[in-house]
Amino acid sequence: MQKIITIGFEMGAGAWHPSASLYNLDLTDKFEEYIKEGYHVNTIAHLQTIDLPNKQIIQIVAHLERR
Repeated sequence: MQKIITIGFEMGAGAWHPSASLYNLDLTDKFEEYIKEGYHVNTIAHLQTIDLPNKQIIQIVAHLERR
């Protein structure tokens, strides 16, 4: 079984640059509920980064598969 999800999360201002790898971020807690359901992350991709004066909002899409 497969699932495609989008996740948005906040980070400090300037904490991450879109040219950097998503694998440099610790996203474990973002997928915890899906891992408990038996899914694993197959691929992730960056959708957008919104830079605000005091924070960044990062949106990603993930392809999950059930083991």
